[in-house]
Amino acid sequence: MNLYFYNLDYYKLSIFVLLLLQQLKTDETSKMNLIELIEMHPGVDNAKQLAKMAYESESCRDELWQLTSHEKNYISRVAAWALEHCFLAHPEVIKPYLPFMAERLPELPSDSLRRHFLKMLWLGGFEEEHHGILADLGFRWLMDPERPTAVKMFSMNILYDISEAEPDLKPELAAVIEDQLPKGTPGFKNAGQKILKKLCRQIG
Repeated sequence: MNLYFYNLDYYKLSIFVLLLLQQLKTDETSKMNLIELIEMHPGVDNAKQLAKMAYESESCRDELWQLTSHEKNYISRVAAWALEHCFLAHPEVIKPYLPFMAERLPELPSDSLRRHFLKMLWLGGFEEEHHGILADLGFRWLMDPERPTAVKMFSMNILYDISEAEPDLKPELAAVIEDQLPKGTPGFKNAGQKILKKLCRQIG
């Protein structure tokens, strides 16, 4: 790939995205073009531009979804990041992918992908058929000292949502949160204390 692309400023990147979007609308851009675009600027500005493309094009959404399985971590990360940005602005176009995200959680190779998928699942909702896998992974990651705060917090929130449908989980969740609070960051402690208060009121 031409090294010139690494020096593109944001304006030039936007123009390139517009041209690529036109190609998407006319002849189904290949996965390679999206990889090239990610490699230019694997950061937040690029993810936001890709999110705009994803909203405009179903084929782009499908390609980005496939790229979340790419062997190169930075490509899969930016693809998931773009889908998350698209979800936050237009959740209706990303919701069809949420069941597949739940099913892929056990095999995800990085915490960045876990964070993006868990956030979308928490905000977008999930089916009862996925309660088992989400509860199992949620408890495991919530108790894992190696997991970053964001993964633990999204896991905790998903577990609380599951406990609303399956109240028998509430005592176990309360016990785990109480155990984890002294070990957590200020953000985790704040979120955990709020959920713990609700659980204690509900458990009685």
